[in-house]
Amino acid sequence: MRTIDDASGVVHGDTLAVRESLSQRILDEQRRLFRAARVAYAHDLIALDLTMQQLKVIVLVDAMGGATSKQLARRLGIGPSTMSGIVDRLYEHELVMRAEDPSDRRVTRITLTPHGMDVLDRLDRGRRANVARLLGRLSEVDLELVVGAYAAMADAAEAMADDVERELAWE
Repeated sequence: MRTIDDASGVVHGDTLAVRESLSQRILDEQRRLFRAARVAYAHDLIALDLTMQQLKVIVLVDAMGGATSKQLARRLGIGPSTMSGIVDRLYEHELVMRAEDPSDRRVTRITLTPHGMDVLDRLDRGRRANVARLLGRLSEVDLELVVGAYAAMADAAEAMADDVERELAWE
């Protein structure tokens, strides 16, 4: 009998070896899927004309709903001067803006501009179009399986994100 521990989200009752084997198979299939899908997605990324660090910053700023340079540098594991240069270049390209933090006027917050949001939206639309083409190749039975698998993974990811947010709340 399988049970789920509400506190940890861990499934009990399956043998550890079976769970590890299934998890490894999923990771292997995920690698295969991402490798094949990367070909279509690479064009969208290359067309951005951004460095990987710049892309990471705009994705992180979006995910955090705005942040200080210090917060971004800490999350990316880089120094403040490096972060300052990245933000300067993103500002010059009108992808981010700097504004006074409403709760502390001494702090400058970095947020995305409409152009910066559009860049992320274009990436998302490209990704969604590629996934839609991929899903168009599946049978209805396979689509039902994918829906169930994605729903289960989304539930687990949301619980994991809540855990991460609680852990990072002290920062």
